[in-house]
Amino acid sequence: MSKLTVPWQRLVLVPLAIVLAYFVGVYSLAGAVRNGNPDLALQLVPNDAIALGNKADRLIAENGDVEKVGAARVFARAALQRDATSVAGARTLGLGAALAGETARADRLMAYSRMLTRRDLGTTFYLVNRAVADNRVGGALENFDIALRTSPASADTLFPILAGALADDQLAAPIMRLFAHNPPWLEAFAGNAPGYPPSVVNLSRVLGRLPAIATQHGLGVQSGIVLRLVKDGQYRDALAYYRAISAKADGADTFVRNGLFARQPRLQPLEWNYSVDSTLGAEAVDPRTGGGLKVFASDSARGTVATELLVLAAGRYRLLSHAANAGSSTGLSLTWTVTCADGTKAKLGSFASVGSPDSRIATGVFDVPAGGTCNAQWLALEVAGSAGAQDIEAMVHDVALARVDGGP
Repeated sequence: MSKLTVPWQRLVLVPLAIVLAYFVGVYSLAGAVRNGNPDLALQLVPNDAIALGNKADRLIAENGDVEKVGAARVFARAALQRDATSVAGARTLGLGAALAGETARADRLMAYSRMLTRRDLGTTFYLVNRAVADNRVGGALENFDIALRTSPASADTLFPILAGALADDQLAAPIMRLFAHNPPWLEAFAGNAPGYPPSVVNLSRVLGRLPAIATQHGLGVQSGIVLRLVKDGQYRDALAYYRAISAKADGADTFVRNGLFARQPRLQPLEWNYSVDSTLGAEAVDPRTGGGLKVFASDSARGTVATELLVLAAGRYRLLSHAANAGSSTGLSLTWTVTCADGTKAKLGSFASVGSPDSRIATGVFDVPAGGTCNAQWLALEVAGSAGAQDIEAMVHDVALARVDGGP
């Protein structure tokens, strides 16, 4: 089993209190008397093994009371004497031994409980704790996997812990090996992780190295990871994850994604975000009917109708966009702007679309500054109508960027 040189117990420890509290959490309707009220069951059938085991569970959960721990061990022994396959009996004896400091005995009893079943969450939590205490990463993750496969309810406890572990660089590699097997709970974890405090940078990097798995995840999962990375200012990791799960044929590796407006946006803000209201807006046109981006404005309305977050390295770039007025429409102003998304939020360039009505071009050069003051940029299309005019339309055919200073 792999080991670490730093104590990762702070990250991946399932507290023993959680292990103990679990046993009194949920009892099925089947056998409700034995499970929900073991005292009554023992009055009716004094030697019922299940009732004895559940009584032991109830007592061991009150672990602050030494007397009750001792009583729990008595009931647990009785349960095992009555039925040697009593998981509750073996587990409760094991926890009692652990609370008494008898680690070797606790380990033997928990190993026996595991032999009886892999579906006992309390036993699995204990085994996670023991692997953590011994700094055995593989053993802990194996039992995480078992718990999440056999008891989906454990996700509420284990997902936040796993998210914290994954945020540690030293744990990313062993967790990636677990993820490479595509466990059935992985997509749910990836969907929940952006909502936990720890960074999702390593999650995005691990999934980016497993594209065959990551591309199977739902759009909501993928979008959640992108949005969290952008919110945290991890723009390059957001772009790397986006490219790993997107087809190159869709322009994922270009400076401007979907610069032909040929498909519906998927992962905003790294793809287009269009806005539409009663006075102005933009909407992509089906490629089967010509494609492009139709923009419109009424009267003197003006505003931003399309935005995309760029992640450009420092350097010089040229913007080029082609457009045309729609039909007999005239007077619609089209302007592309590039603005820093962080740091100074400085405007880097503004490029008006000019020319004849059926052939309008916007072009110009802008510089992205070095020094970490402009790590991402907003590309935006602004429109403005003309006073008194109604429903002025234009068609934007494309927009693209090219590096002009020899950089990558």
